[in-house]
Amino acid sequence: MTAQNNTLQFVCGAVVLVDIDNYLRIAEDWDLSNEAIYLARLYASMEELACAHGFVLCRTFGDGFLFYKKAAITDTLLNNCRAFLVSARDLAGQKSLEFKAALVAGEFCVEVRRRDNCNIEHVLTGAVVNFAGKLLGVSARATLLISWPAKGQPLCGSYKDISIGRNVSAVPISQLEFVSRSRITSSTLNIFSMATALDEPSAMVLTLGAETKKTIVEMIKIADDKAKTVFAASAGVAAYLFTSIPQGPISFDLSMPLDAAMLIRALAICTLLSCCGFALGVILPRMNTQVVRGRVFFGSIAAWGSAAEYAADMAKLRRDDIIRENSIHNYEISWVTVRKYRFLRLALIAGLAGFVMTLIHIVVTKIGVS
Repeated sequence: MTAQNNTLQFVCGAVVLVDIDNYLRIAEDWDLSNEAIYLARLYASMEELACAHGFVLCRTFGDGFLFYKKAAITDTLLNNCRAFLVSARDLAGQKSLEFKAALVAGEFCVEVRRRDNCNIEHVLTGAVVNFAGKLLGVSARATLLISWPAKGQPLCGSYKDISIGRNVSAVPISQLEFVSRSRITSSTLNIFSMATALDEPSAMVLTLGAETKKTIVEMIKIADDKAKTVFAASAGVAAYLFTSIPQGPISFDLSMPLDAAMLIRALAICTLLSCCGFALGVILPRMNTQVVRGRVFFGSIAAWGSAAEYAADMAKLRRDDIIRENSIHNYEISWVTVRKYRFLRLALIAGLAGFVMTLIHIVVTKIGVS
């Protein structure tokens, strides 16, 4: 096939990228035939919906869609985009689908390719399109990220100009009806500015920080779970030693002679109780953070005078501030993790020693009885 009568246009308008969040969960048991039929119907429905709102579906990629609309960058275009996404949300809801999306307005290039089999392909290029793809990649589930030029801002430029020079607003898909130009271009809604966070080195630092925090939290959970198991086992064995003495509870009469079984039993009980103490040291909170106003630790957040005061401070944060706060918190919870594992190690050693002495006590007792 050869290309015929290709046309290249520089246009103003909006680019919309949509990605289905829960598609794999729905399609996990389908074979290739069923999935192909389902996607064909979904593509047809989305294309019909796009045409009804004046959009062009120019590309599909599995469970994702790329739309665009040529129009002046005005409130009318924004309203059209909002209405289109609301309709898409309703259509997806009928099929038990959820999606995330990215919406970027500006100037971009459209190449209409006509081939000898009469197929028409729309190819979009430009920083606006690239930035829309980046936003979709970092968007949370069921969230729309919007990059809309404020009054006086250029409609085109380099990727860096658009990604850093504009505010990016996050709107839950369930609240699309509340999208307005004043809201999405307001800096007060740009607490965690996605535009600046998408600077590659900073994005890597933020991603590393998030993954580090996730790993640390998982390690804390593992330590707590192990400590609970050790505590329960040690307390149970200690209770057994207290209650399984043939002549009744342990007597503290010092005039009674101590035989080997009684001595081993006493040592085992003390060791198991110390194991329980070490296990409690793992489980109990050990943040040791002074209750001063902060931005990440919940105790420091609660130290603010009001929610409005805390939100106002967060609204002033810049990219470097966010990285710094996350890094400090990662350091603090890392020390918590280190202390937890120190106590867990002591609990495991004491527990093992207590169990060994309990076994020795049982053997000695049986030998004595026999």
